[in-house]
Amino acid sequence: MRKLEKTGKNTAVSPIIASILMVAITVVLAAVLYVMISNMTTQSSPTLIAGGWQKPIINSKTNVTLKFGALTEDVSWIDTKIIVENMDTNETWNIQFQNSSGAHPPVTVESDSNITLSVLVTDMGQNQIIGQGDSIDMHWSDYDAGRYKVTIVYLKTGDAIAMSGSDALFTL
Repeated sequence: MRKLEKTGKNTAVSPIIASILMVAITVVLAAVLYVMISNMTTQSSPTLIAGGWQKPIINSKTNVTLKFGALTEDVSWIDTKIIVENMDTNETWNIQFQNSSGAHPPVTVESDSNITLSVLVTDMGQNQIIGQGDSIDMHWSDYDAGRYKVTIVYLKTGDAIAMSGSDALFTL
């Protein structure tokens, strides 16, 4: 059996330097983990889109027009859903536009009670973006008395667009 001999050379790292290296490695690993975890859990807050509209124009018992003001961000008509709700009967119509170029044809939807709502967009800028002076004309197939609320939802975030000015509440 061979015997190990001491050569007299110190090849090991001193205990103080070893401790400093271990602490430095631990700090670097902790910082890397912190950055990785904070990037995974941080969610960007969505930008609130706001706009305005004028007082609803009630043309008849079955026809209402809503005129828009400018929005804080460019929003395409096809990126929105219009929800019209009769607050007295809880009937709801969900209108979504499919056309991304040219004029929007009227969109017709039916409620559970078979009352049809037809919505026509007037895009004053002819740019497919909701803007100042644009309007939606709503026409019901039958007189449906009640208090109505209109909500515009931005489909990319699922948030309602905050509209100022006159509320989109009207009574037929």
